[in-house]
Formats: sequence, C-alpha cells, structure tokens
Amino acid sequence: MGAFRDFKNTIRDLDKNLQSLFEQANTAISEQQFDHAKILLEHIKHQRPKDARWMHGLGNLHHYRGESTLAYHYYMQAAQLKFALAFDHLGQIESERHNHLLAEHYFLSAIQHGHSKSLVALGKILLNQYRIEDALGCFYQALEHEYNEVFIPLAQCYLLQKQYDLAKDALTKALDLDLPHASHYIAQMYQQQRRFDDAKSWYLHAFQTEKNIASLEQFGQILCAQGQLIQGEKIIQLAQKIEFTDELSQNDQQLMQTILGNNSSFHIT
Repeated sequence: MGAFRDFKNTIRDLDKNLQSLFEQANTAISEQQFDHAKILLEHIKHQRPKDARWMHGLGNLHHYRGESTLAYHYYMQAAQLKFALAFDHLGQIESERHNHLLAEHYFLSAIQHGHSKSLVALGKILLNQYRIEDALGCFYQALEHEYNEVFIPLAQCYLLQKQYDLAKDALTKALDLDLPHASHYIAQMYQQQRRFDDAKSWYLHAFQTEKNIASLEQFGQILCAQGQLIQGEKIIQLAQKIEFTDELSQNDQQLMQTILGNNSSFHIT
C-alpha cells in the first residue's frame, strides 16, 4: 500500500509540474516570448507525448504569431484528446471565418467537456441567427456560472422580443457592472420604444464615455428623422470621418468639442 501511495504522489507531483509548465508557457506566449514558450512546451511533450496541453500550447503559440493553419492543426490534435479549451479555440476560429454551423459544433463540444464559458460564444452565434430561445438558454446557463458579460446579449434578445422591462433590468445590471456598450444598448432600447429624447441622451452619453461611433451616428439619424436635417447630417458625417480616420476640419473639431463638452451622468427612467 505504501508503494502504491508513493506512486500516486509521484504522478500527482508530475502533473502539478506539467500544469505549471503549461501555465508558464501561455504566459510567455502572451508576452511574445515564443522561443521560451516552445522550450517549456517541449518539456511537457518529452515527459508526456500524448498530453493535450503541449498541443494546445503550440496552437496558442502559432495563433499569436498569426500562423492560423498551424494553430488549427495543433488545436485539432488537442481536441481529438477531448481537451475542452481546444474545442473553444476551434470554435472561435470558425466563428471568425463565419462558419457558424461548425463553430456551433465546436462550442457545444467545449461545453460538453467542461468549458462552460463557451456558453457565451455559443449564445451569441444563436442570437445572430435569430434563434432567440436557444440563445436565451445559453445566456441563462452562463449567468449560473457568473459570466456577467452576457447581460448585454441577453438584453439584445429581450429587445428583439420587445420585452422592454426585462431588457431594462438586464441593461441596468450591465451598466452597474460597467460593461462595454451598455449605454449604447440603453439608447437603442429607448429608440425602439420611440422615446427619442431619452435615446438621444444615451447615445450622446455612449459617445462621450466610450467614444462609440455607432452611437454618434445613431444620434445624427434621430436628428434627421426629427427634421433637423442639417445638424443631423453634420453629425453623421463627423461619425464617418472619425471611423475612417479622415482629418477633421476646424468646424468638425468644434462640433466634436461641443458634443464632448457635456459629460453628464444619466439614469434609466
């Protein structure tokens, strides 16, 4: 019994050491110390040739270097050994390629193998396909795991369903958590309800606080819809110039200063 216990302790210590090497390698990759990362991953490969961690690590290394074909190759190797994170990364790659069906498959596999954070990405794919009930199911599960970033896409689902009270509740939580673009979607909620003055205030707030160009353009669109065509078109043109980094004229800069000069706090009413 003592020899067996010693053997188990040795295996456990080895695994801790390999996990530490894997974490160090990923840190080195994020810091672009690719040669050092590769040495660490080779240590894992030498001690455990069939360990998915070195395969996934090399996938990360090549991904950071922009070598997508090699990254995909190593992620696929790790996925064949049921390494959950590898499925998630394959899903991300296919999502960027707009291969949504394959991305959905990989995110589902990641979830099935214990990577619950893939619920967020899967839900967003389903939302973009207007599979609202399925998306909501993913977001509810994600919230159970405390992935609070789903409050924004959750609110988007509610807005599509015109469930404004639920959307407001989700967006209030998003705002309290200081999630990106919360102000923009609050404005969108008010615009959808034809509460245009509230929408304009929040679009301005979103631009003032986050430099959200889409918010500025929507502000201009509302002005045009309300008959303020000259002012609205000026703001739309300003948003387009900022987006495409065109040089701003003196008048543009004055208009920008006017917009940014009133950075008030807003509250949902």
